[in-house]
Amino acid sequence: MNIPIEYTIERTAQDIKALGDSVSVINELVSTDTLSDQQKKFLKANVDHISYMLAKQHIISDTSDKSAFTAAVEAGTSKLA
Repeated sequence: MNIPIEYTIERTAQDIKALGDSVSVINELVSTDTLSDQQKKFLKANVDHISYMLAKQHIISDTSDKSAFTAAVEAGTSKLA
């Protein structure tokens, strides 16, 4: 059974905080000269997390600045290339 999630203000705030945590991880890994395979997987997971969440309607509807999220995705994607 698929139960829909209610996206309250509190839930959206939690998701925005989680996105910020992913930005921190990405920025730390991007600043590392050489990444291990595990670090690359972790970087990709965080890039994917942000990309996925930025497509969710409750995040799109939130009026906060999302430029740090998109910048982290771009930086992480470049590092993985």
